Amino acid sequence: MHLSLHLIRLEQAFLRPGCPICGVRLGAERDWLEIFLCSRSEDPGIGHLLSSSRGFCHHHAWTIGRTEELQGPLALALTYEEIIQQMLGSSAGRPLIRGGEQAELDKLTSVTPGEGCPACLALARSEGIYARVFAREMSNDGFARLYAHADGLCVSHLNLVLANSAASAQASLLAIHRGKLDQAARESDAHAHAPGPTLSGDAETTRRQLSLLYGADPTEPAPGHQPDRVVRCLLCAAERRAEARGVAEIAQGKVRLQGSDGLCARHAWQVYHLVADSHSDGVLAPWLRQRLEMVLAACTAVETALQTEADQPGRSAVNPAERLGLFTGDCIVCSAMQAAATQAIAVLDHQAAAQVCLRHQASSRAMPRTVAGRLAQETAGILPQLQRELAVLIHKSSWEGRHEPKGEEQDSWQRAISLFIGDE
Repeated sequence: MHLSLHLIRLEQAFLRPGCPICGVRLGAERDWLEIFLCSRSEDPGIGHLLSSSRGFCHHHAWTIGRTEELQGPLALALTYEEIIQQMLGSSAGRPLIRGGEQAELDKLTSVTPGEGCPACLALARSEGIYARVFAREMSNDGFARLYAHADGLCVSHLNLVLANSAASAQASLLAIHRGKLDQAARESDAHAHAPGPTLSGDAETTRRQLSLLYGADPTEPAPGHQPDRVVRCLLCAAERRAEARGVAEIAQGKVRLQGSDGLCARHAWQVYHLVADSHSDGVLAPWLRQRLEMVLAACTAVETALQTEADQPGRSAVNPAERLGLFTGDCIVCSAMQAAATQAIAVLDHQAAAQVCLRHQASSRAMPRTVAGRLAQETAGILPQLQRELAVLIHKSSWEGRHEPKGEEQDSWQRAISLFIGDE
């Protein structure tokens, strides 16, 4: 029944636009977050994972924070108050961070917050199950016909299904997928020669092409969401400026993308939305056409290798995921963000009051030891007061404290996330 339920959900996803595994993944994400928010205290396993990972990843932390109807901010206050308590104390009852001793301060950055996010781990397991079910069912003619009439898998999930498929299923899947890529390329050519101004030929065509390459639009849970909050982390601020500049320059045509230029899903979709809003013509179309050709060539090469292996066993070592993985590349916007954060580290030597989130403190290897020590010292000074404010927020959210006047503690959950994982 367990696998049958996954099969039913996959077949239902075939009826909706976009990559079917992306579709069921979004549903699984909503379900997991709702279960967490409704029954967090009843699952010690999740509490242990949150403790060892020091909270959620950036995406899931801020997603929970926006889920006010299920008291997401309160759930985050409970989570991070407990994490801070564990960081500040030990099993022996003495302070963990005491007197600024470097060995003890290093414990602050011994874990990169969000790595091992329990929501991400749960979704990865879910994706693996759906990929195995998909791979198994490709030998079923009825399932294969349903998929042939659906939108195609994105490159990431195509790789995942291929990695779980037998050679015969790989060949069948690649043949169907190559047809979808051919169709997308023909649509691109048709719109490129159509008269009149259009967005990359047509906005819906562009969305389908992006979905085929990059999967579901990661901006869709909160499209156009513009948080009106101060960016506290100096490195987060540098990354945000570089991201906005990089995406805008691509959308405005100041940076001409070539087929070899990579974008991650987040930034490909951000460029799309800017182009759609400005009704710019032809910014994405040539690049998308080249990217489709690259994936098509990779699929054809894998098909040829599979056929060679079938005809002459042992002649051709076939690793579809490795060959299609060459398509992904580095995102040029992400690279610019990383470079901006590295440059901002130099300012830290001269900016005594700068705050840097724990994620950047733990992951920025270019940070001088003296700067890292000073930042850890400052963070150690922030944590006790932040824990107290989170505890007050929790109390005032309870039945006993519901009538007490609200104060600065109400945004303590936001400050906790910003300190641990970075600004929204």
